Amino acid sequence: MNQVAESLTGWFVDEARGLNIDEIMELVDKNGQGLINPLVEVLKSNVPATLQSSGLLMVSRYGRRYKIDSSAAPIRDNNGTLTGAVLVFRDVTNAERVQEELFKLRKLETVGRLAGGIAHDFNNLLTGIMGNLDLALAVCPPENRYYANLQKALRATQRASDLTCKLLTFAKGGEPIKKTTFLPDIIAESAEFSLLGSKVALHTDFADDLWNIEADPGQISQVIQNLAINAKEAMPGGGNLFISCWNMVHRTGGGSILPLAAGSYVAIAVRDEGQGIPAELQGHVFDPFFSTKETGSGLGLSVTHAIVSRHGGHIEVSSEEGAGTEFVVYLPATTKPVPQQAPSAAAREVEKAAPARILVMDDEDFIRELLVETLGSRGYQVTAVADGEAAIEKYRREKFDLVIMDMTIPGGMGGAEAIKIIREIDPEVKAIVSSGYSNNDFLVNYRRHGFAGFLGKPYEMAALLSLVAELLQE
Repeated sequence: MNQVAESLTGWFVDEARGLNIDEIMELVDKNGQGLINPLVEVLKSNVPATLQSSGLLMVSRYGRRYKIDSSAAPIRDNNGTLTGAVLVFRDVTNAERVQEELFKLRKLETVGRLAGGIAHDFNNLLTGIMGNLDLALAVCPPENRYYANLQKALRATQRASDLTCKLLTFAKGGEPIKKTTFLPDIIAESAEFSLLGSKVALHTDFADDLWNIEADPGQISQVIQNLAINAKEAMPGGGNLFISCWNMVHRTGGGSILPLAAGSYVAIAVRDEGQGIPAELQGHVFDPFFSTKETGSGLGLSVTHAIVSRHGGHIEVSSEEGAGTEFVVYLPATTKPVPQQAPSAAAREVEKAAPARILVMDDEDFIRELLVETLGSRGYQVTAVADGEAAIEKYRREKFDLVIMDMTIPGGMGGAEAIKIIREIDPEVKAIVSSGYSNNDFLVNYRRHGFAGFLGKPYEMAALLSLVAELLQE
């Protein structure tokens, strides 16, 4: 026995001498059934024997199990007489784990591409559904028997929009599309939704003067949902989930251990009453594919960590076995107010002026029809085309006050390419880029690429009209 054999089996050579091989290294399959040691096979047959690692486990003296490759060969004298055998085995536990993780990553890449494509197409459909519901609500009086049904349908499509946002976060993991956001609304809705059907009671405590944050609402909603689901699974028999928020000014130095830049932050604490996380595992909870649950994917907390980091924030965990777990998230605060969704004064000022001429470019017929009707109802003169080439041709012949362009046109020129040529025709063009791929890095920096505004599909008509009015007023 060499030192590696001693380490893996747990037996020193002096202790092992004279014992049967099965006492030193017990071999079992993945179901725990005993296997014959290849050394025994060789001594019986006088020919080499091999056991591959697939399902082969060695149980050490102290009960630890290793995945191994094992082979044995006969030892013969000069006359070819069998005098013994040599057993060689190696620990392949980590090597197999690496292969499993690579396989998971390849699957995730494939699923991610699929998710991104589905989300893009789904967002186009949701834009049409939400837009037509908005139009129906605009002409349906509140006392009408169907008004409440239309509102419920609109809320349902908004939830579907949240789902596509998660798909895109998973598929792309790109930079967040930030806007000024009030946290309590996101926290309450996301946590309540995650706890539906469970025996967990939600308790919230928000500071009265809580600051706003600059964040992607869909991604922050996913953070809260992931933490709430983790807490729910930690309390299968029920319990209490406490979520609190407060303002915090972070100053570097002075013994601070938070890896944050100096500035103002909003802190979110999510605390459960579960069994807690063992101390030796707490450093791994944000690792990809790490999970204490057999059915867990190990992605929830790693995605949460990635989202918080991309927002310039930080997340930390503290836990004590038998006393629950607490996650604390720090997100940069802002003094900006949350913008109003309604067109409000800007739209009224624009409506007083001469009718603006708007060019709409989208490959989906129903979206073009929706925008023509919605913008036309506000008095705008709207022209709609299906691709970038048609948009460029229209702009060569007549100037427009505003252009709304879909970024991606399957099989044709999209907004990213078309805006470059239109800006050569008219350097002062005002354009809005719209896309179902709301996590695309291009869209985060849309102004650098010649656009004045961005609309992530699906969007409500109030958001469209507000942005149009704002840009036209400028």
